[in-house]
Amino acid sequence: MRYLARALEAGGTLAAEAKALGGGAPGGARVRQRQLGPTALQYATRIAASSSARGARVAWFPSTRAREDVEGVLKRIRMSPLRSERQRLEAVIMPVEFRRGCPQTVRLDRSFRGFAQTRSFAKLRPEFRTSPTAITLPTDQFRYDKLVPDKAIAVCGPTQLQEPQDPLDEWAPSDQGNAIVVVLESPHEEEYGPDFTPLGPLRRPSSRTRLRGQLPRLLQEAELDWAAVAGSEVILANPVQLQASLHRLMQPNYQTLQHGVRNQVWRALYYLPEIQCDFIQRIMFYRPALIINACTSDLQDEVQTTLEHLRYTVRKVNQHASVRGSNTRFI
Repeated sequence: MRYLARALEAGGTLAAEAKALGGGAPGGARVRQRQLGPTALQYATRIAASSSARGARVAWFPSTRAREDVEGVLKRIRMSPLRSERQRLEAVIMPVEFRRGCPQTVRLDRSFRGFAQTRSFAKLRPEFRTSPTAITLPTDQFRYDKLVPDKAIAVCGPTQLQEPQDPLDEWAPSDQGNAIVVVLESPHEEEYGPDFTPLGPLRRPSSRTRLRGQLPRLLQEAELDWAAVAGSEVILANPVQLQASLHRLMQPNYQTLQHGVRNQVWRALYYLPEIQCDFIQRIMFYRPALIINACTSDLQDEVQTTLEHLRYTVRKVNQHASVRGSNTRFI
């Protein structure tokens, strides 16, 4: 017995129709799931990969299980018009100029076979695709004049936190020491002004207000003596002071945070000796009474490993204190 799988396109709908040819039983022989086989799947896959089939659906198959299997294949194939570029992407090339001088070239040379990571990088604007297998970032993305500096945002009083009237009030941290340092991860969107001008960490007013609101409770849970930290600054610090999320390079329709991009680029930058040593030097300059590791959970343990090698008290929290409705606590 022979079986024919053919695709009919009508009114924008793909009808994948498998009919049994041959006789015997009225209406033709019954097509079983096992008889659908790889040939029919490959045929349906080839049809779905064509541009005319994008957005189509399977209208009929001889069994519910067979229809679900093929629909799953078609759905995966139709996920993005950039699927072929996604599969071939091998490297992201990043010129990094941490100090004035010649930039060094850093490559994310691990294979991007992971679907989520590769799909995220495919959302970069097409002008950064310098070859079918590589993305090259512009030279000013990771340049020394794009570092977002640490900022002090409050002062500890004798019994409570002294907050500024404007949530965005900030100043360069002093060298008085005994600071409360809140460690984030890297700047994203609002930490930059027009023309990609660096401003400061955590620039959303509501986020800073929530953070300041939860700090007194966290300091109490850490059993800090208010009298001992009176006059100390609360400092926001990013381990990586460059925009690892690549937000400004994304296509207009993909402006939300792409975690697959941020995490991989962040790691490539953080483990550069210049950047990691600079982070350690900044922490030592502040001589903190307490470090609150509020880095995102994907990267928190890597920052914690660095901080635990220093002689300061460091505590991790379960989530960032600026998260809406958060109940941030030490873990």
